[in-house]
Amino acid sequence: MQDYGVVDAGETIACTAVFDSKNAETIRQYWITRTLVEVIDTNGASIGKRRVVVKSWTRVDRFADKLTVTLEFWAV
Repeated sequence: MQDYGVVDAGETIACTAVFDSKNAETIRQYWITRTLVEVIDTNGASIGKRRVVVKSWTRVDRFADKLTVTLEFWAV
């Protein structure tokens, strides 16, 4: 997770993660519907509700059901 500080639209946090296709679709729906989701950092601390932005996704070589997704979480 990387914290890029405060920008005009709010605070943004970025990460890249691997999802199976079912969970990647859930993430895509959060993005399309502009759903605010609770974000928990790697220490287990809540960062609050954020808007999900999908920056990119690619299939994982040799694993047809897996996608690498680059995400940003925006404070609104």
